[in-house]
This record gives sequence, C-alpha cells and structure tokens, in this order.
Amino acid sequence: MARNVEKGRSMLNQWLKAKELNDKKTFFKIPKNVNEVDDLESAVSYRKSIVKEICSKIKEIQNLSLGDQHVRELNDQINKLISIKNRWEIRIIELGGPDYQSESNALINAHGSELKGNNNYKYFGAAKNLKGVKELLFKENDDRKKLLLKRKKEKRNLDKIVNIHYFGYCDEENEILLNEELKIQKKLEKTDLEIIKKINY
Repeated sequence: MARNVEKGRSMLNQWLKAKELNDKKTFFKIPKNVNEVDDLESAVSYRKSIVKEICSKIKEIQNLSLGDQHVRELNDQINKLISIKNRWEIRIIELGGPDYQSESNALINAHGSELKGNNNYKYFGAAKNLKGVKELLFKENDDRKKLLLKRKKEKRNLDKIVNIHYFGYCDEENEILLNEELKIQKKLEKTDLEIIKKINY
C-alpha cells in the first residue's frame, strides 16, 4: 500500500511541476478577427503560432492507430487552422509584410490530398485511409492518369497532322496564292502611284 501512495505522490508532484511550468509560460490569445491587428510583428507571430499548431496536428494525424472519429476531428481542425492561417497571411500582406502564401501552401500541398469540388478541403495522414475517402482519392488519381494518357495520345496525333504545309513553308509553290499576291501587289502599286501624283500636283 505504501508503495502505491508513493507512486501517487510522485505522479501528483509531476503534475504540479508541469502545471507550474505552464503557468510560467506567457500564452497569448489569437484574435478571431484579423482586421483588429494593425501591428505587423504581432500578425507574423500569430501566423507563426498557427503554423506550429498545424505542423503538430499533421504530425499527430500520421498515426494510423488512431480511431476514425479522432482522425476526422483532427483533419477538420487542421483544415480550420489552414483557413485561419490564410486569413493571417492576407492580413500580413495588407500590413506591408512578406508574402508567405506560396511557400506555406507548397508545404501543405506536399502533405495533404484534395478532392475536386471540395472547397479546398484537404485530407492528411490517416484521414486518406478513411472509408469513402480512400476510394474517392484512388478514383481521382486513376482519372488523372487516364486524362494524362489521353493528352499524350492527342499530342502524338497532332504531331502527325501538323507538318510543313500547316505552317505555310510550301506556299511559294502554290499557284493560286501566287496569283492572289500578284493582284494585291498591282492594286497597291496603283494606289501608291495615285498618292505620288496627288503630292506632285
């Protein structure tokens, strides 16, 4: 019994120490409305904290042993944080700061998969293996591969159709075109002569 009490005390001590450390840390609350912030430094720090939170949640969602419900909740939280991050990035640009959008979007796109017509909703880690999502992602990848193959075939067919005659390299040999060119040339020469006569008189 004494051993269990000692264990409990040590756990309690550990918890109290952890609580003290958390109390010492200075936490700041991120404003819901980005337009409330007029300071560039604080806007960048808010964005930085959101990116850290996104990274930690993406790391957590990689665990395949998590339950389906927990994975869905995590995925929803990540997408919500991404939309908040995007708003802060727009605000930073408005305040005259650097453009973080391209690099952060590249990082997120590397980890997440998006379905067509899904309003930029992305699936991360274990969420890609959820029922329904896996099939849709597989189907979309299959459709993408088919489209690429179709485009390659069309390009090959286009190379067969398009030749030197298409670009007009053999127009000098075409008698009809040469006759038309001569007619237009004569008309232009007549108009030029008329203009010269008017100038001289």
